[in-house]
Amino acid sequence: MEYCFFPLLILLIIVTLSNCEATCNQIVPLNGNPSIETRVSIGECVAFQCTLNHIVQWKLNGTDISNDDIHYNINTTSGTLTIQEVRSTDTGNYTCGLGSVSLIVQKPVIIVTGQYINLIVGSSVSISCTTMPSIHNSEVKWHSSSFNSDSNELIINPVMLSHNNKIFTCVVSSDLLAMSLTESITISVD
Repeated sequence: MEYCFFPLLILLIIVTLSNCEATCNQIVPLNGNPSIETRVSIGECVAFQCTLNHIVQWKLNGTDISNDDIHYNINTTSGTLTIQEVRSTDTGNYTCGLGSVSLIVQKPVIIVTGQYINLIVGSSVSISCTTMPSIHNSEVKWHSSSFNSDSNELIINPVMLSHNNKIFTCVVSSDLLAMSLTESITISVD
């Protein structure tokens, strides 16, 4: 009975690998090019194709890449290296055979929306913090010396004169980032 399931398991793995490569927005063929540069955003999927007639060995900055099926997926049949969710630490030079590609991971930009200058005492304000492009499963919080928020929205209700010149910092963290992103604003009250 166990022999019947073994071929089925192999078939499922092959289908999964094909779908993994098919879901990438960006596929870069090396085709023996001496050097290619490609830019991606954090969290995107990227695939590099190496065309060799023998064993495929991908390297990042000269170090062998292991096929871990979670982050790096190497399909030895097609010669494709797929990075499912690009992290900030994936920046570097990928090589396979004589080809190489320089991967540049673009850091997201923090966008703060809402009015936080020339506020009126007694009014209510809502200030939001997001990233562009957005980072899947990121955590966004507001911090100051006397305030912490567990959401991307900072609500000040009511605005008081004591809020004048108070600094609030938006902190974005994610497993895909090497370190948290921050953006600070200074509240001004008339």
